[in-house]
Amino acid sequence: MSVVFAPARCSHTQEETDEEFDDRYEGFFNRSDIDGWEIRKAVNDLQGYDLVPEPKIVIAALKACRRVNDYALAVRFLEAVKVSLFSDCLLSSVSVYLIICKLMAAIYQEA
Repeated sequence: MSVVFAPARCSHTQEETDEEFDDRYEGFFNRSDIDGWEIRKAVNDLQGYDLVPEPKIVIAALKACRRVNDYALAVRFLEAVKVSLFSDCLLSSVSVYLIICKLMAAIYQEA
């Protein structure tokens, strides 16, 4: 007796565009009722995509860390972004430092 497996056809969903992806994560981090666990989960999911997040996502995530008063999580997120940048060989360490300084200035300027 032979068993035949037919592939499942689960591709009925539309693919998300880059703008929709960015808006989804930015909106998630901008929620007023977000807690530290949800931020950690979203940051972990972002790192699983193996991409460098757009600056608006990074700023929204850092502001969320600030709202929940979790400095350590903000540092971990910045380190993860730095690893993503270096793994893509996009920037030198000086450029990463300047980008982080600009992001932190943008966050504290709006407070």
